[in-house]
Amino acid sequence: MYHAKTQAAYHKRVRIKLRQQLLEKFGNVCACPGCNESTIELLTVDHKNGEGAQHKKRISGQETRSRNIIKYGSKEDYQILCHNCNWGKGMYGQCPHLKL
Repeated sequence: MYHAKTQAAYHKRVRIKLRQQLLEKFGNVCACPGCNESTIELLTVDHKNGEGAQHKKRISGQETRSRNIIKYGSKEDYQILCHNCNWGKGMYGQCPHLKL
């Protein structure tokens, strides 16, 4: 049991570090012009061309996907959005901020 808790804690630290590297690579701020959210906990990586589901199918495991984006990802393919803007983009095709 102790080993499982230690391993879980290790992987959590790795995921946090990888997430920080992703955010730093793509700007640490929501790319939506109407938002500019910069609270780290509220930011996520967005696949600009809407290919997130395909990316998950091709590369399994969050840590592996994050490493792949850090190594090969470009600003033409990825951007940082806050969770609200990312959800709005996925649901409506564009962030609601852009309609204002």
